[in-house]
Amino acid sequence: MKPLQNTFNKYLFFLFSLATFIFLPAKLFADTDLRDFLNSDKFLDIALTKVSKYNQLFFIPASETMTIEAGNRQIYSGKTQKITIQAIKGNQMKLQIGSEKSLQLGGSVKIIPSADTTSYIQIKLSQRTSFSFRGNITVFSKNSTLKIINSVFIEDYLKSVVPSEIPPSAPLQAIEAQTVAARTYAIRNFNQHKKDNYNLCDSVHCQAYTGIAKEDSRTTKGVVNSIARILLAPSTKEPANTVYHSNCGGYLISSQAAWGGKAVSYLVGHYDGIKGYKPFCYFGNRYFKKQSLSGMPDKKQKLVVGVTPPYAKQKLFPSSGHRVGMCQDGATGMAACGYSCTQILKFYYPGTQLVKLNYGLSDSIRLIDDSYNKPKGTIADKPSATKDPLSAITDALKTKDPRILTTVSQTKQPEILTKSGKDMIKEAAERIKKQQEREKEAEKAKLKNKVEEIKTETLKKIKLPVTPATKKVIKK
Repeated sequence: MKPLQNTFNKYLFFLFSLATFIFLPAKLFADTDLRDFLNSDKFLDIALTKVSKYNQLFFIPASETMTIEAGNRQIYSGKTQKITIQAIKGNQMKLQIGSEKSLQLGGSVKIIPSADTTSYIQIKLSQRTSFSFRGNITVFSKNSTLKIINSVFIEDYLKSVVPSEIPPSAPLQAIEAQTVAARTYAIRNFNQHKKDNYNLCDSVHCQAYTGIAKEDSRTTKGVVNSIARILLAPSTKEPANTVYHSNCGGYLISSQAAWGGKAVSYLVGHYDGIKGYKPFCYFGNRYFKKQSLSGMPDKKQKLVVGVTPPYAKQKLFPSSGHRVGMCQDGATGMAACGYSCTQILKFYYPGTQLVKLNYGLSDSIRLIDDSYNKPKGTIADKPSATKDPLSAITDALKTKDPRILTTVSQTKQPEILTKSGKDMIKEAAERIKKQQEREKEAEKAKLKNKVEEIKTETLKKIKLPVTPATKKVIKK
């Protein structure tokens, strides 16, 4: 009986172990890479594809001292000097430090400038062409070509990415929103090129990254203001898929409509604006062109995402990009209207949670803005302004205001554009004509009443009876 019981127990243990493995949440595995990143030194390895096509390069660290490692051993530590590396056959390299004799090496070479917030490494392609990058540089040879990896702190990485993705002239709130989206995207995808032994590439395949040359004090301020902030997806609590694009043309589409697959709750299709107003991307585009922004919605109005059908394809204006997630021109338009960074993020990634990464601490994630994550009602369908858009156009026509087209109403329902700008203007012109006719009739009636009053007063003064006959005499 005992052997049978032991066999049964072993069988139960096997079934329990199998069930535990099968039903173990996928999130446990999904979190591993993120936690590894959060508990590391927060550096990203970026493949510099733009400079990884030459067989000889020159490196000049902008620091007093530098260290060079070959594989796991240090081969130089001292005063900064010019470094020349040349690719040769067999995935080998020739390394020359200053005027010293060159060394032939296999594997990789790592250049580390002295620890300084202002230090960087200049990579010279020729006398006139060079690129500069913060952090460390790793070089290896493949097929007689030098391949370059830049290990850079994520916040320094963003100082170059953000101005590469959104113009520095954009309002600060839009820059901050772009920074949060870019940071979240980088962390979510930081193992995109794991099989290639680096995290991300420098092209738009991941995010555009060109080093120090692209940095701008205005976008750097946006990076600093939003430091360490990312968005978490509503259900999984993992970094959200914060995709973004240049201009949605007035309507965002869902990720399902763009790429197929399962629906993503925070990547839905909806009108890029407030009902009764032009879309935010329209104002963002005009902002960059330094044109009139009249007719914008009041920033006090609450925002709501009116979802369109999952495969909606409608547009109001020419678009640029996949139209999923945050519309960069739309974010600029929202910021120009007075909306904050958190309002912009909430509008383009509804339901996500804003958190802050505590770099260097064991408690790596914490909620930083609870008000962002709590719904505070929804927006009004109509603007709170006293005048409707048609009245605004009417007033503009009366005064010959050149901003007339900016107040054209868009839709009552996000799916249907009920009236074009020309129709609105025609209707407004007809309204003006009728109003002028009414005013003319009112003026005639007023004048007639005044004449009657004068006649009556005159007859009373000369002590004659006030009758229709005597009034006719007065008229004559």
